[in-house]
Amino acid sequence: MDKSELLRSLSRIEFWRDWFFAPLVAIGIIGEVVLGWIYVTRSKALHAAEEDDTRSLNLSIETLRKENLKLESRLAPRSLSPQSSAFIMNAMKVFPNQKFDILWYTDDQDSINLAQQIAEILTDAGWTLDRSDEWLGFGLVMGISIEFAPSKSAEFEPAADALAAALTEEGIIAVSNANPEQDEADRFPDRIRIKVGKKP
Repeated sequence: MDKSELLRSLSRIEFWRDWFFAPLVAIGIIGEVVLGWIYVTRSKALHAAEEDDTRSLNLSIETLRKENLKLESRLAPRSLSPQSSAFIMNAMKVFPNQKFDILWYTDDQDSINLAQQIAEILTDAGWTLDRSDEWLGFGLVMGISIEFAPSKSAEFEPAADALAAALTEEGIIAVSNANPEQDEADRFPDRIRIKVGKKP
């Protein structure tokens, strides 16, 4: 191949290089940049979506956990820890020799156990238990109702209110109220009556 042929060959190669392959390379570079940008953008979107899914899943798990704890709390029997018992006992010591009666549902072990526990706390606090041989049975009592005769409000209401507040403070729902029925002679107006009802 002589010099002129070599020049023509090189010229043809330069032509194909400059007008065909060079644009292809440029297109390839542009394509790589564009596709790389699309890939990065969509990878970020995918990562964000996965994070959203993870947050939603964690939120669902936490919601289910809280609902399960609420269900367990509703099903668990009521009770007072030693610390709670000591707190209530100390709060009730300011009402020494307070006469009281306590009633419960004989067919409800939760009511029985809690009534016995409260009776022990109050006797340890210096209150006087005077059982009346009555039980809860007719009518529905929810939580704990601490009752006294309206005519004895000045005498019994402070202790009844304090007991209801102490029990509620320790997680046992309790209310105090004057019960007109207790003013009747055969309804024991001489004492506070604690009715340990069903768990709310």
